[in-house]
Amino acid sequence: VCGSTNLSVMILEVAACLGLLYTIQGIAVVHGLAYANRINRVWLWLMYVLFFFAFLPTAVLLFLLGTGDNWINFRQKTG
Repeated sequence: VCGSTNLSVMILEVAACLGLLYTIQGIAVVHGLAYANRINRVWLWLMYVLFFFAFLPTAVLLFLLGTGDNWINFRQKTG
């Protein structure tokens, strides 16, 4: 029983690290799409403000975008 608790904690820590990395990748995708489409910087600022005030929904969307970038490769298709 004690070993499973340590394993479950370790799995949660690895999932949190992967979630952070995919969220950062999602931010990179947004920056890449904004650069490729020559979108105004105001939209990037809006993303960061939204990220600050509505962290969880924005982080989930960026996580999904970063995860999807691994399969669909948004940045290579647009730029």
